[in-house]
Amino acid sequence: MAHFAALTYRALACGAEPELRAAQLRLHELGCGYDDLVVEVASGARRLPDGPEDDAPESGGAQPSRNRPRTE
Repeated sequence: MAHFAALTYRALACGAEPELRAAQLRLHELGCGYDDLVVEVASGARRLPDGPEDDAPESGGAQPSRNRPRTE
């Protein structure tokens, strides 16, 4: 998303109208896609993939906290 935001800003700064409209459209579509994903995950229609195997907890099957930030 940051990449497309930067492209949009660059097109705006350069005054390139066709490129600006294309960049705005891509950024809008990406934002809508993320909004849809949030709704589907929250409703249980979709789920996020599990982390890598080495991220498994040592406590015998307890799920790791989904609220902690990743350190990758």
